[in-house]
Amino acid sequence: MMKKLFILSIFLLLSNLTFAQYKSTKLKMADGLLEEGKLYAALQIYEDIAKGEGEDKSIYRKIAELHEKLYNFEEAAKWYYELFEIQDGEYPKSELKFAFLMKMQGKYKVALEHFSSFSKTYSCLLYTSDAADDSL
Repeated sequence: MMKKLFILSIFLLLSNLTFAQYKSTKLKMADGLLEEGKLYAALQIYEDIAKGEGEDKSIYRKIAELHEKLYNFEEAAKWYYELFEIQDGEYPKSELKFAFLMKMQGKYKVALEHFSSFSKTYSCLLYTSDAADDSL
């Protein structure tokens, strides 16, 4: 029984390593395509990674920014909102970007709610930062 458990744990470890290597390869490929200016191809790979990976903040941000660059504002808003939901303070402007995109789509009530929320959060961040203590 112990031998089977050991073999199973080795198998699970190797499968995780294989997936990580696969993700790393796809990420490098997408980054290379992005540097070459092949935005659509890079976007498809990033979205594929996001589907398989789950909640990866940097991938969500790249997807949102690419949709915005490609003038697909509805999808960009969706991805900025997803990023806003999981970002834990790492990408605070994701809510602002979402609000701007909602405004562009004529969804003013949603945009106003998020502009207000961002304004409250951002002003708190300004007053609690070390840079706010420095006077000019």
